[in-house]
Amino acid sequence: LPRYLDAACACAETVLARQDPKGYWVFEDAGWSGRITTVDGCFGSLGLLRLYRATKEQRYLDAAVRWYDYLINEVGFQKLDEDSLSLRYFANYGRGMVPNNSTLGLWLMGELKDATRDDRFTEYAEGLLSFLERAQMESGEFPYAIKTEEGYGRDHYLCFQYHAFQFLDLARYYEVTGSERVRAMLEKVAGFLAGGLTKRGDAKYNCFKARPMVPYYTAAVSAALLSATRLGIGDYSAVAELGFSRLIGLQRKDGGFDYSVGNYLVLKDRRSYPRMQAMILRHLLMCALGETTA
Repeated sequence: LPRYLDAACACAETVLARQDPKGYWVFEDAGWSGRITTVDGCFGSLGLLRLYRATKEQRYLDAAVRWYDYLINEVGFQKLDEDSLSLRYFANYGRGMVPNNSTLGLWLMGELKDATRDDRFTEYAEGLLSFLERAQMESGEFPYAIKTEEGYGRDHYLCFQYHAFQFLDLARYYEVTGSERVRAMLEKVAGFLAGGLTKRGDAKYNCFKARPMVPYYTAAVSAALLSATRLGIGDYSAVAELGFSRLIGLQRKDGGFDYSVGNYLVLKDRRSYPRMQAMILRHLLMCALGETTA
């Protein structure tokens, strides 16, 4: 409907207005005030690229390209070894190597190549793939962070939610490029995610406990398993259906979803944070529209 596109364009105007001429956005939350994060820049650019596809307005594409150039030239990479590149988490702070940043960067690279047919946007992709291949564990899981001189390491963090998003990042890159290296990683991640739902259909909170239950985690895991099925990576349709059915059962009459249930065993967070509502919508639309990635 036109009103949804109008709302998206209004959001994009705010995103464009906040972009520095060099291409980046500054994190404004008090905890990380003043930092420039790879995640924010990539997600902002991915949103602008979707609008470029819908409207063909060149300024949306130009803004995404400005971020990409800043990402490559100013944020830059850390090296696991001579052949492996990991996108830095921040432009202006040190941290360990985080695979999640590199999968997100690959998604952006794939979208830019798809939008422009310019191979320069995948120039560094092979280095990122080498890093992810070396980092991935036999279980299919990627460590949350690999320790460096700049930051700490950590094996597990919100395991299934994080890997659902990483799967969808890589799946979109695979759709654009057909990379067999990516498909091999996707097969392992899908196998890991297959154990990420409870018998009731809720996404497990992390590798070690099922609660609290967070609906948007369930949406992401279900979407990733549905994507794996549609891409022919494996038949995860039954478990994906279980998750989506559970998710729909949690929807409120106003259309929204509570944030979480079972905090400290008995508490609920009934607030509707915009980001998690948008993520749930993204994954429901992917399911409804028959897309392999959102």
